[in-house]
Amino acid sequence: MTKSQCYAEIAQKQSEIANYNTKIEKLNSEILELNQVKSSVSSLQGSFSECKNSGTSRLGNTGDIQKINSKFTSKFYEGMNDLYNGASFQNVFGGLDKAIERVMLEITKKQNEIARYNQAIQDCNNRISQLHSEIASIERAEQEAREEAFHRAFTDLNICEY
Repeated sequence: MTKSQCYAEIAQKQSEIANYNTKIEKLNSEILELNQVKSSVSSLQGSFSECKNSGTSRLGNTGDIQKINSKFTSKFYEGMNDLYNGASFQNVFGGLDKAIERVMLEITKKQNEIARYNQAIQDCNNRISQLHSEIASIERAEQEAREEAFHRAFTDLNICEY
């Protein structure tokens, strides 16, 4: 391989590194957004749970009201209890859990992609180091050839003078 070929490949590897870094920046930005979504969904889930706990607590304090009109309050209590503890609440809460899981899975995928790009960058840097070593080797060989040629020329000049 010639020095110019080495320099061309170094430029190509540097371009690849820049491309990988751009992709990593984009993925990091997407991860930041996903973390914000996860935080929002978690906050919503917490608020939802607080509302349920507050409502369940208030519902538990309806014992005195049930004495006034037991049929009405009994139906009200059943309806509200179903609202706070029934399948609908569990479905919504479970849906929020699944949303958080999906967001975390997407974050993990993007982190894995970043790790692959970082490994590719490391591979490029290793190749660049190899190419620099090859250039140094070529330059040493060129220097040795110049010195040998100079030595030969000097020796030839000494022979011609005698």
